[in-house]
Amino acid sequence: QAKPLKSNFFGKEESSSMLHEDQQVRVLSSFREAYFATSMEETVFALLENLASRKPFFDVVMTGHSFGAAMATIGAVRYATSQPMIRVSCHVFGVPRLGGEEWRQMVHSVPNLKVFRAENQFDPFIALPSGSDWIHVGHGISFGEGADYGVEFNVRQFDRDRSSNGNTMFRVPKVSLAVNPLLAHSKDGKHDHEIKTYADKLISSGDKWFSEFSGFKGSGVNGANNEKRTIS
Repeated sequence: QAKPLKSNFFGKEESSSMLHEDQQVRVLSSFREAYFATSMEETVFALLENLASRKPFFDVVMTGHSFGAAMATIGAVRYATSQPMIRVSCHVFGVPRLGGEEWRQMVHSVPNLKVFRAENQFDPFIALPSGSDWIHVGHGISFGEGADYGVEFNVRQFDRDRSSNGNTMFRVPKVSLAVNPLLAHSKDGKHDHEIKTYADKLISSGDKWFSEFSGFKGSGVNGANNEKRTIS
């Protein structure tokens, strides 16, 4: 998608509609209409079906930014539910909220689907539509300027939105790295939503990453041969 979302994309009273007869949960009507307005799904799914017939052992990753992130999320959910034997990941940047609690529960119930949301902490569009009726899905990876212009990562498992940062039940692991001070957040939020800003901050973080969700300190549960689960 060439341009990010504009704030006037969301109306004062956002309406929801049933996603599909195969996924009977309600999502933001404007996103649903945009998703099914073209043959995008039919084209992409046909290409993946052709690939699966030739190389059956592969994983699918769907990604997008802003409006494209919303389309990627819906597409990942629909593809994962239609192809339960294929592992699907959805890696999105600056995605707005798409639905409510029933949408969230449905997405999290799909066993072969993982959703990761990368969020610039100053991006105002990830808090749209506003109101408690709209909820994020998947795992949240937020980042922004820390002390001494470092990039600070907060990673939250199955969080509803970035406001969960203030939840004292979770102590969030942080990785602080050097970043250009010119990448500071803008006043109107437009710059903070652009994909270039996301890319610049992630590039500035270097090659360091995190390996655990917040709130997962301790020995936890290990599998055979002391196996440990990570999100790297």
